[in-house]
Amino acid sequence: MTTFLKPSQIKLDTKSANADDPRFRSLVRRWNGKEKCDIGIVGVPFDEGVRLSGGRIGAAKAPDAIREQLARYGTAYNISENADLSRLSIADCGNVTPTKNSRAMHERIENTVGEVLAKAKAAIVLGGGNDISYASVRALTRATKGRVGGANIDAHFDVRPVVGGKLTSGTPYRRLLAEGVIDGKHFAEIGVQGQVNAKAHREYLLKKHASIVLLSDVRKLGADRVMSALASRTKSCAALFVSIDIDVVAQAFAPGSSAPSSDGLFPEDILRFAYLAGRNPKVRLFEIVEVNPLFDVDERTSRLAANIILEFCAGFAGRL
Repeated sequence: MTTFLKPSQIKLDTKSANADDPRFRSLVRRWNGKEKCDIGIVGVPFDEGVRLSGGRIGAAKAPDAIREQLARYGTAYNISENADLSRLSIADCGNVTPTKNSRAMHERIENTVGEVLAKAKAAIVLGGGNDISYASVRALTRATKGRVGGANIDAHFDVRPVVGGKLTSGTPYRRLLAEGVIDGKHFAEIGVQGQVNAKAHREYLLKKHASIVLLSDVRKLGADRVMSALASRTKSCAALFVSIDIDVVAQAFAPGSSAPSSDGLFPEDILRFAYLAGRNPKVRLFEIVEVNPLFDVDERTSRLAANIILEFCAGFAGRL
């Protein structure tokens, strides 16, 4: 077990009651820090960046809330995609032990996700606030020989400048672009909404040659064409990340969010994005952030997050 990882209180590695109906949880084992696996799940119970940005705190409780749904929901077979998830080796690596200092926490996340990526073909990171993406993407770059690119599927750009040293949930991609961790030519903002982003932030992204795919664009083109364009844009990259901020989904379907919006993607859209991310062999980092169980209704947001993970795994099974 790595220095900063602590096992989750939610056990996923339990056997199915019926041999002819294996559940997703029966595929998961607890990671000992040494074994190799196809997918490693890492929880980051940290939402200080949300607090600093004035959002609704509570995302720190998301990793185990999502695990709780995975323990109750999902089979080892996806009938829609004819995907047998039992072919996958999946490890629950536990949660990164939190600290209140954001810079120290980001360093912990970077080191921990890096250790998981050294043993896993891909890591699923469960946030936490969106500021953790800075650390997890840095971990991916450290684990990769070659360029790294990817996408932020989010209602917001999250390219706000750091003011007064505050590492808010709105700053991760500004930091990654400014530091040269990722090149704007290999980065896409997907699902962006018109009423929640500043003109200056759009101009910053265009100056960096990033791709901006509006919510209206997704509705016209569909997830398949959007992800195909991302694959073309990142053709020269050795590895990719796909980060999903749950607030990209309309509040009716995802009420438990740090910054909900009445408009947004439908579940069918975000599930398709997750599946296609799983299918892409270059995607080694997949995130779900900003789920907030304190504001959830009938656990529908945590359940949607669990479904997103299942779709990613179904796509990943198609790689084998």
